[in-house]
Amino acid sequence: MLTTNADYLQKMLAANKGNWPDLEGLLRDIYVAHLNAGDIAVDVGVNHGTHLFQIAEAVGETGKVIGVEAVPAHCRSVREAMAGPYARLAPRIQLFECAVSAKEGRAEFFVSQINDGGLSGLKFRPVLNNTAVEQIGVDVKTLDSLVPPDIAVKFMKIDIEGAEYDALRGATKLLEKRPVVAFEFDNSAPESFGYTVKDFFALFAHYNLAVYDLFGFPMRSADDMIATPIWNFIAAPSEMDADALTAPARRTIDRDVFRR
Repeated sequence: MLTTNADYLQKMLAANKGNWPDLEGLLRDIYVAHLNAGDIAVDVGVNHGTHLFQIAEAVGETGKVIGVEAVPAHCRSVREAMAGPYARLAPRIQLFECAVSAKEGRAEFFVSQINDGGLSGLKFRPVLNNTAVEQIGVDVKTLDSLVPPDIAVKFMKIDIEGAEYDALRGATKLLEKRPVVAFEFDNSAPESFGYTVKDFFALFAHYNLAVYDLFGFPMRSADDMIATPIWNFIAAPSEMDADALTAPARRTIDRDVFRR
């Protein structure tokens, strides 16, 4: 029996010849199982819309997904898809072209030309060294200004290259409804954005949201987040069964990696 996330990850990597599985696909498995028709979800850091369109499928015709993306080229790509192959999903999608943070205004944004623009963000982080970067000006909004206060968001995915903490500081009304929040975190982000991992961890605790890795192992402290080699996390209401929430990801690993 696997008792720690380190044990689980070690055995998983060994079984997968040292390679990480498709973590984005595992995240998809979780939110597809978690969301139902009529739910409301938020996708912060839409990129080209891979998760946006899958979330829109999951919430059905009566649901809604609010997408946020700062890179103009990515927004154009998503709008073209909404007018073309994903036209049937367009009525349930609302896309905002802006960055998000704790305060509104204007800011410089660094658009990366590598990783399909996926490393773009509000700070020039070390990962962007020696890469082609375009600096542009963007509008900055708070999530609370974009998400109507009278709706309860059931799920939010946020992947904005280190700016997650500041974005969540601007989402107090949203977080008071205590959605499940899927987020990425790497140890270099706090220094670039001027916060600590303890700050980030405490923000979730303030809303009584417990933090887990993508496979459901609890992160009991900021030190646990730092120590784990995985970069995908889930914050969920503390009373929620995290094992059940993340079970779809483990089932995929059992099938595709452990081949049980």
